[in-house]
Order: sequence, then structure tokens, then C-alpha cells
Amino acid sequence: MERYQDYVIKDGKFIGRFEEMYQKFEDPWNQKACIADSYVRHATNVSIRKYHIQSLLEVGCGLGWGSNFWKESNPGLQITGMDISKTAIEKAKNNYPDIHFLIGNISTYQKELAQYDACLFAEIMWYILDDIDVILKNLQYFFHGKTVMVNQTFYKAGVQQYGKEYFTNLDEMCAYLPWKCLEKIVEEDVETGSIDTHSVFRIGD
Repeated sequence: MERYQDYVIKDGKFIGRFEEMYQKFEDPWNQKACIADSYVRHATNVSIRKYHIQSLLEVGCGLGWGSNFWKESNPGLQITGMDISKTAIEKAKNNYPDIHFLIGNISTYQKELAQYDACLFAEIMWYILDDIDVILKNLQYFFHGKTVMVNQTFYKAGVQQYGKEYFTNLDEMCAYLPWKCLEKIVEEDVETGSIDTHSVFRIGD
């Protein structure tokens, strides 16, 4: 039986066949079912309000469930969802026609960043490692003085196979990113061993 995970990372190697995955699987990562039960997504709402974020770019929006959740939770928030999968964006637009979605790759998204107060990397850090140096450089130049939020799941020691040379936990990720960390929130599922995190950074501080 095929698994959507095998289209992303398999046997410790990055596959990245997101377009095929969204064509074959209706709701990878069970986004629709889990959206309201995530502590991290609620923590994102707190950060949106705490840092007075009025406009947000969600990178890796998938089918748009998260974009809609944050928009509904924060009246007046202007949100744009970005994903590299054409199929995902088409489905997101059908699901939420009142939200702006675009097909794009954050590694080539530069001057356009200036229109947003904040950028959210939504569970995609493992998927951008090949381009991370370019992405960090672009953000430093085009997004200076603004806010970056990262929602990322980690795992107990010994489970992670891919990306270990970059970071394996939240503290290592925060040390790797060249920005001032303002917030770190960790929620561990004792039963599954997954560690969901939300962190906030200010670029240029």
C-alpha cells in the first residue's frame, strides 16, 4: 500500500515529489482532521496577536487548512498561502476562494517578501535544506527587521534519518538560523514521541 510519506522522504533520502503526492492523496498529513487540535497552531495564533502581525505569508500551505484556520482566528489578517504544488494550490483555492494562494518556491521569492509583516514556515524545514542558504540570504536582505515563525516537528533521538547534518531538535535549529530567537514553544506527544514546536525570530536583530 502506497504511503504519502514515501513521496516526501524515504529511507533517509529526500524525494520531494509533492505534485504527485497531492494528485494521489486527498489529505496528506491529515491536515483537515488535526488542524484545530494542534497546540502549535494555537501558539501561532498567540504569536500573530502578540507581534501585531497584520499580513502573513504561509510557506508550505498545502491544501490551505492552516491558512484558513489562522484567517478565521484573526479577523482582519491578510494571509497568502504558498506551495510548490500546482495541484495543492488548485485544491486550496477551491476550498477557500476568499484566501489568496499562489504557486511558488520560497527560494526564488524575493522582492515580493516586502509586502508581508511575517513569514511562516509550516512544517517544511526538512524540505528546503537543499536551498536553505539561498533562502536565508534572501530573507536577510528582503525581509530585514521583520518576523519569521517556524512550526516544525522533531522526533526523539535515533528516529530522524534525514537532515541530521543540519539539526535534529529545536535548539539546534535555533542555533543554525542566523536570527534572534524571540519565542520557543515545545509540545511533546508522549505516546508517539513526536515533538511539535513553534518558534519566532526577528531578522536583523
